[in-house]
Amino acid sequence: MERYAPGPTIEQVQRLKRQADAQAPPLIYVEAHRKVGEAVDLMHRYGISQIPVVRHDPADSLADVIGSIQERGLLERVLRNPDTLNEEVAAAMEPPLRAVEMRDSVDTVFGDLEAGAQAVIVAAEGRPVGVLSRADLLEYLAHNPSPDGRS
Repeated sequence: MERYAPGPTIEQVQRLKRQADAQAPPLIYVEAHRKVGEAVDLMHRYGISQIPVVRHDPADSLADVIGSIQERGLLERVLRNPDTLNEEVAAAMEPPLRAVEMRDSVDTVFGDLEAGAQAVIVAAEGRPVGVLSRADLLEYLAHNPSPDGRS
């Protein structure tokens, strides 16, 4: 019977992501009281399609993450009502992204990402520290094709 090495950790994927874009903060989020237009600006500035929504800055624990703003949902809302851009993020947010611990294997997120989730929030000991998207994982796997995450 053939055995496979465990997949890379989420931390390994996050490390490559930070190296690829050292200018971006490790965790990009928007506060619930900000305007939707500000969230759209953040998404555009950093080339991302989803942002965690937090109660306040800084987000010290996962309990501070109360929702998410996702490009797909925003597009529909803004097309129906352009004034949405002037509303508070809290009025347009979707449920929070699922959280995973940085030390976990990426195997723990495959099901979520295959089932349609665009991303998960990454935590270190219960504190949000980043977001792992489908694109991040694909980029990592393209540069580290071996099953154990080594080139």
